[in-house]
Amino acid sequence: MDIPLFPEQPEIVSNRAKWNARLALLLSAPLNWLPPSMIEKIFSRLTRRYPAASNEQVQVIRDAVCTVSMRCRSQGGCLRRSLAVVVATWLKRRSVSWCTGYALEPFRAHAWVELNSIPVGEPDEISLYTKVISVSIYDEEKLQK
Repeated sequence: MDIPLFPEQPEIVSNRAKWNARLALLLSAPLNWLPPSMIEKIFSRLTRRYPAASNEQVQVIRDAVCTVSMRCRSQGGCLRRSLAVVVATWLKRRSVSWCTGYALEPFRAHAWVELNSIPVGEPDEISLYTKVISVSIYDEEKLQK
């Protein structure tokens, strides 16, 4: 059972940002059914030549996506929201990292966007969760060497 623990409270955004978000939602819809590894390959090819977006730009895009789509306003819509944010930043010729992970209660599976390894617009619990993932992956690589 997915409970929307962290409902989105989007800020007011411009009409231009809303139209960009609508277009991004349409373009990102087919990605919802692909495995995460394929999504990462597609996004890395699309965004590798663009500079990173600023935190403010990503937050405005995220708010626009949440304003346009009711499905993207809860934890259950995290995949749709994060994919649309990456596509919308790509439409603006910028890049942002797309991440997905799995954790125990209360998060289960979750997807988010990051700038400089910091989740944008996510609650503090996600930031702590991503730090744990980074440390555990680093420890495993260190042990294998």
